[in-house]
Amino acid sequence: CSCGENSKSCSYNVLGEKECNCSTAYAQNRGYCEECNCGPYGSCSFEYDRKRCKCKSFAFEKNGVCVVMESTTLEGSTSTRTTVLPTTGQCKV
Repeated sequence: CSCGENSKSCSYNVLGEKECNCSTAYAQNRGYCEECNCGPYGSCSFEYDRKRCKCKSFAFEKNGVCVVMESTTLEGSTSTRTTVLPTTGQCKV
């Protein structure tokens, strides 16, 4: 069982599917560990041969990397809070 040079280990699950334990900044894709890095604010995986970033709650994906939205205040400090409220309006017909 081999997942390539960037794997820590390789095993087969109960269904007989190869499972790779990949090194940092790598993820399993088509049975091998491929480079996959979303930055310090997210984790990376592959889905249908496409890179996917799962960003932390305060970050979002931009150009394949999880980044924190920052806005500068008058004091020169930064704020990382962004609030999105759901729509609560109702429409009667």
